[in-house]
Amino acid sequence: MTGPLRFGIFAWAALMSFACAAELPSFKDDLAADSWLRKTSATYRKMAEAMDACGGYRIANTTLYPRSMMICEEKKPVVLLNEKQTGALRVTLMIFEFSNASQADKFREIAGSGTTNAEEYAILHMLVEYESLHLHQAVLADLDRALGGLPPEMFQVFMPATKTFAEYRLPEAYEYIQLRKGTEYRKYYEDWFHEHVEKKAGK
Repeated sequence: MTGPLRFGIFAWAALMSFACAAELPSFKDDLAADSWLRKTSATYRKMAEAMDACGGYRIANTTLYPRSMMICEEKKPVVLLNEKQTGALRVTLMIFEFSNASQADKFREIAGSGTTNAEEYAILHMLVEYESLHLHQAVLADLDRALGGLPPEMFQVFMPATKTFAEYRLPEAYEYIQLRKGTEYRKYYEDWFHEHVEKKAGK
């Protein structure tokens, strides 16, 4: 085999190996994805085992939310994924909401704290979700090491301008809160406070 041809074949093989490594397995359902994440990511497994010790968790489909949501049932947190979400995007949304689920006690604490201010209520929720973004990032780092790369949608869903996972950086907590002033994200929590917390308190 000639030198250039041989080099070309090895280069092509290396490229194909990298491309395959940057793809997730195909999962038959969310439970299969959850099982794989437990095996592949130490960060995810640690969260899962902590929730198992406190009653477990559920992962279910939803049509009520356009992407995903975590709700706190009385006994266990529930990760809800819109049935239209598929592939790597569905998995990364599952990881984020799973990170929220691992902090269900904090969300319950906010709900029962007696907070009387919509802005404070929103900021408290955003700070917990900020921690979830760091947990999500740690899981992605585990997967990046295991797979040799990640599909871009797994990190671009939160940082659209980021081209590679190596560039993925979360802002500082203060900046994170400041950047979300006036956004639909923050308004969601403020509206929720007015519609549910205030009305429940009879204000």
